[in-house]
Amino acid sequence: MTILGEQISKVESRFQEGIKQLETKATEFLDRVEFESRVSDLQTRVLESIPKMEAELKSIETRLTRAIQKPELETKLAEMEKKIYSLTTEIEALKGRVKDLEVPDV
Repeated sequence: MTILGEQISKVESRFQEGIKQLETKATEFLDRVEFESRVSDLQTRVLESIPKMEAELKSIETRLTRAIQKPELETKLAEMEKKIYSLTTEIEALKGRVKDLEVPDV
């Protein structure tokens, strides 16, 4: 019976080792599933945030374009204002000449 007892003891020992290996593999598997779930959640959040980021970038691009164009537009506006002033002055001068050329009522 001692041989049988030793064999039973060895089988129990291997059985216990097998159970430990299964527990280890199960833990590793569950950790992997949890990790993949987290990665999937992160991927979903990133993909969902892309349209919002694109809209923000478009808005920033529009503001930058306006900021870059503003000095050029201000310069053009100033030039136009000078031309308007010059034309107004010339019109006033021409009005004065027309009055000088008018024949007085007799």
